Amino acid sequence: GGGGEPACLVAGPPGSGKTSVLFHCAHAAAASGGTALVVASRGALEARLPLLPEGSSPDDTAWDRVQLRYLEEPGEIERFAASVHLLEGPQPEVLLVDDVDARLPATGPRDGHLKKATEMALVRRMAHLHEACRALSARLPGERTCRLVVSATSGGVGTEDPVQELYIYRRWTPLVLRLQPAAAWPGSFELSVLPTDLTRGHDVCSARVRYSLALGSHVRVEEVLRGAPYPDGA
Repeated sequence: GGGGEPACLVAGPPGSGKTSVLFHCAHAAAASGGTALVVASRGALEARLPLLPEGSSPDDTAWDRVQLRYLEEPGEIERFAASVHLLEGPQPEVLLVDDVDARLPATGPRDGHLKKATEMALVRRMAHLHEACRALSARLPGERTCRLVVSATSGGVGTEDPVQELYIYRRWTPLVLRLQPAAAWPGSFELSVLPTDLTRGHDVCSARVRYSLALGSHVRVEEVLRGAPYPDGA
């Protein structure tokens, strides 16, 4: 919690729980008395429902402070970001965008690198969202700021960068959470913080969390490995 935190990217392969992580972040903000706004695709959300944090329930009153906005078509995220100053009611302190790399206005085939049109579309989208958070922050009381959290699909296991477009995201999301399969634990995943100048020296950023998307409605945390080396040896 607290204002002024950097924006965050949650990167992981399909089925690793990216949407659940976003909803956990939204719940944490709401449980501390704030509000959160989640932007997602209805179809994607209904196809894979997010799992609840351990210890929480659907009737938790904190969920009343989590707003949900469905945006489906290419260009809708950009139009929404440009009009956030029209939002009524409590202003969100966290703006969370699921699958921010999906449904870009201009797309092209990926042959190892993004086509120029797609690359520029992602730059425009992230810039719009950054400006949206600035506009929302201006409407929050006191020193509060609206933080940005986005999720994107990662590349293959063992790649140095969790997403191909990391060089783009880092301009707006210096904090990167990596979700990846736990090699020695089939069916489990690990959450770790990508080491950067921003995170080095912070104990919490050197921890890894092993979790499973167990049958049922909750994410099950299996182990927290504090001070363990990063998976890539960094």
